Amino acid sequence: MTETLPQPGPEAGFDEPWQLEAFSAVVALTRQGLFTWSQWVEVFSTVIADQPQRVDESVTQAYYRQWSSALETVLEQHAGLTRAEIERRHEGWHAAYLGTPHGQPVVLENQAMAQGCPPARHDDHHHDHDHPTMSRGELAKRAVPLFVDPARR
Repeated sequence: MTETLPQPGPEAGFDEPWQLEAFSAVVALTRQGLFTWSQWVEVFSTVIADQPQRVDESVTQAYYRQWSSALETVLEQHAGLTRAEIERRHEGWHAAYLGTPHGQPVVLENQAMAQGCPPARHDDHHHDHDHPTMSRGELAKRAVPLFVDPARR
């Protein structure tokens, strides 16, 4: 039996671009076979029950907070990522978001800009902060930006 994935229609709305990216990431990962749509629905339903809408957020904000939390759970369950790895990646992409000039695409290398360490300084090994030790090849395979929620910090 083939599962039917959601098809966004004209009534589907997103308050912010990252919400569309989060939605699309789940659909893409399902289509790639990382998890089934039924598995997603089960995890998402549990998260909704465990993390209800807060008084300080709209329905849409709650929905995508829950969606993001459920995505982290399925990545842990089905991709073998730990919460610590997910959080490190989130922090790296958040820093990249902050280090990206307005109007430019967010790329992981921009996290150095947010830390005040422009790429040209990376050849100088005499500066006083750490950089991720994962190789660029590993980052390219494993740390694909899904979305950045600017409100999450």
